[in-house]
Amino acid sequence: MVFCSVEILFNDVKKLRSYSSAGVDVLNRAVKLLAEHDGDIPATIAALRKVPLATLGHAVWNEAERKQLSEGASQYHNDIAEIAKHIKTKKMADVVKKYYISIG
Repeated sequence: MVFCSVEILFNDVKKLRSYSSAGVDVLNRAVKLLAEHDGDIPATIAALRKVPLATLGHAVWNEAERKQLSEGASQYHNDIAEIAKHIKTKKMADVVKKYYISIG
């Protein structure tokens, strides 16, 4: 029965906008929230919608930062350390995650 609940939850979570940005981090948070809400899927989804994207393990990137990443990748290819130097508003870990999700 628990497996069915998790499968239903995951199907619902995958429809959320945050899933396209944070993927597995959203699924992990959903499982935690499911336990906190005693298996209540609608309550879990409602709680998940209130979770800020920045707390899901992925920083929120604005258009200028995405452009800097793209330009850095064009200039430095896969030298992420050099790319990160040009995106002063992000930590190295943020640049690595976004690079491998968006480019690499």
